[in-house]
Amino acid sequence: MKFILLSPETSFTSSNCGKVKANLTTGIVEILDQHQVLIGRIVNQLVEYESVIQGENKLEKRYFAIKNAIFIVNTPENDSSNLELNKETLITVAAESGIEIGPNFSYDLYAKEYETKSLQLETELQRLKDIKTKEDPSFVGTDKLSSQKSLRLSSDLEFLKILPLLAKSLKF
Repeated sequence: MKFILLSPETSFTSSNCGKVKANLTTGIVEILDQHQVLIGRIVNQLVEYESVIQGENKLEKRYFAIKNAIFIVNTPENDSSNLELNKETLITVAAESGIEIGPNFSYDLYAKEYETKSLQLETELQRLKDIKTKEDPSFVGTDKLSSQKSLRLSSDLEFLKILPLLAKSLKF
């Protein structure tokens, strides 16, 4: 099996994949060789990748925190483009953000990033409030204010909130 993870932060490819486990919005799936074709959506969840290290008979597990991704499983029978080249199951994850969680996971790095994005969101909401107040002097509150930037920052903050929880649940 082949496994490909694509995101702005991470590009991971493996051709000796044994199993991939993912938390899709419809439930948890475990993909083994010759799995049926599948398309699903991952929202702020974990993808677990497993392979056997050649020559050592050791099992390698890697974990990726995934934000807003499409999860695709394609089998050779369903790929009529070139059957000679595609003789194994292909698993592709195309994510808005994908971060590997392992022994080198830095809680401090993501805490700082959370703080930075939180300040950016606060600044953006204040900017929007100032604009709205100029239009309507009786306006108070920020709960109904949004912009593309504020929505993106809110989404980033939600993802950054779960990273430490995922790392702790995996005991890293």
